[in-house]
Amino acid sequence: GLTLTGVPDDLVTLKREFNAGLAAFRENTGFQPEVFAYPGGDYSRELKTLVAGAGFTAAFGLQSGAAYE
Repeated sequence: GLTLTGVPDDLVTLKREFNAGLAAFRENTGFQPEVFAYPGGDYSRELKTLVAGAGFTAAFGLQSGAAYE
């Protein structure tokens, strides 16, 4: 299954989860997303390559935590 909690360490799992997640998104929404949010803000060179190859026009990371104290 999909972990969706971070970037898998091995390339086989990374490709499988990325492709399965993208397919599930397309199936459930009926369209191709244009932007990608890195899970938990984590990314790797391999994930960046997959994102670019899938036709995303932009990708970003999100960091949790308070913006102000």
